[in-house]
Amino acid sequence: MPLRCPSRGSSSWFAGRIAGALLAFSCWALTPACAVEALDEQAFDAEPIDTEGLAVGVGCDTKLVNFQLAGSSHQVHEVRSDYTWHKVNPCLEQLQGAAGKDGPASASADLLYQQTLYLLSNPNVRFYKQGKTDYLKLKHVVNGKEKLDLSKFNRLVYWNEKHIAYDSMSQVDFGLRMLRIYRLFLKQEGKLSERGRVFRELGLAALGVITDPIADGGLRSRSECAHWKGKACAWFHSVTRRDFDETNAGATLNKSLHPVRDMYEAAQVLAEVDALDTTTSHSSRIDALRQASFEGTYQLVYGKGSDGKGSAPNLFDFIATTPGGKPIQRSWLYYGFNPELGKAHFLGNKGNDWKNCGYHMHVMQLLSAILPRLPQSERAGFTKVRASLGVSVVDFIVNAYQVKAGEGLGGDSKTQTNGAFGSCGEKAKTPLSPAVISALSGL
Repeated sequence: MPLRCPSRGSSSWFAGRIAGALLAFSCWALTPACAVEALDEQAFDAEPIDTEGLAVGVGCDTKLVNFQLAGSSHQVHEVRSDYTWHKVNPCLEQLQGAAGKDGPASASADLLYQQTLYLLSNPNVRFYKQGKTDYLKLKHVVNGKEKLDLSKFNRLVYWNEKHIAYDSMSQVDFGLRMLRIYRLFLKQEGKLSERGRVFRELGLAALGVITDPIADGGLRSRSECAHWKGKACAWFHSVTRRDFDETNAGATLNKSLHPVRDMYEAAQVLAEVDALDTTTSHSSRIDALRQASFEGTYQLVYGKGSDGKGSAPNLFDFIATTPGGKPIQRSWLYYGFNPELGKAHFLGNKGNDWKNCGYHMHVMQLLSAILPRLPQSERAGFTKVRASLGVSVVDFIVNAYQVKAGEGLGGDSKTQTNGAFGSCGEKAKTPLSPAVISALSGL
């Protein structure tokens, strides 16, 4: 088992230029005892690093390791093997910002590229061709010049313990990030460079897994909308647990809304790229991503909903109900749903119940970005007053938040059996932006 580099504590190295940071750390990080062989799974599957490693929403760790690839060594930020693409996305965003400032020929841009390859050496990552089962590791698709052979794959997945796709949120985070980096390099260089092409293909490959059906190793369940004949509805599966045998067994609401929101954004990025570079066209990809986003939106109110036999849920399945089946206004939304069992659940772990509040608010944030994109003629399912709720489904969700905000987000509130209306805790007690409420109330 390889040795780990000792921590150097906090540093403000990123405030300066990346090149200076690399020089400052070179004598430390390049020592043989600290070398990490990325083409061996021990690069990630070694002793866990401590809690001062990369933190969600913070950015890059200050700890550097020597990443060895195709006979060359590069310094990158160490990442825990259990960190998904969602957790490392802030670091990539930070490096993208540095590359945008310093230019495509800078040490910042080099670090961004090498950091990306390092993440792709994670033992949970596989490259493959759509519809095929020949899953490849990074070492199988990279050559001696540290370049990816783009002919060997058009799909890129971060899979779970059962070796299946399971998290459309992480997939869309990585795919969209790659396309944004591609757009950045295109703007900087004025043409599609070799490195820009790599980021584009990585992005499209990651997004392709989301839109592929489960039978092809993807994350989409698609069927005709039960409440809108002739329209297709889709659910993009995403779950926190990594031990499910079946992709469609998991349906975490906020995680499944991320791709609905961000596939549309990915289409927008590609549209901007096509405007910048008239030598290429992504029109079919743009149409497919937008259509997938709309189908995911339709599923929320026009989809059949759960039948307890594997059918994907709709938004109503996440509304808490009493034992008698009456919707509970004074409750947060359920966090997750198991379509195979037809059962929803809150996050009830001791010390984590505040997250039910946080994720209810996050769902509102996601919906405030997603729903205004719908043409007015397609919003009826969201704005229609439901007899069982007394208001529209969107108003029901907003009302729960407003009731709790009126009583205080920092304390517990009364609810009914099967409901959860606890404190938002210190981490989630900040009120939502008025713009979120306005967007949802103005549909």
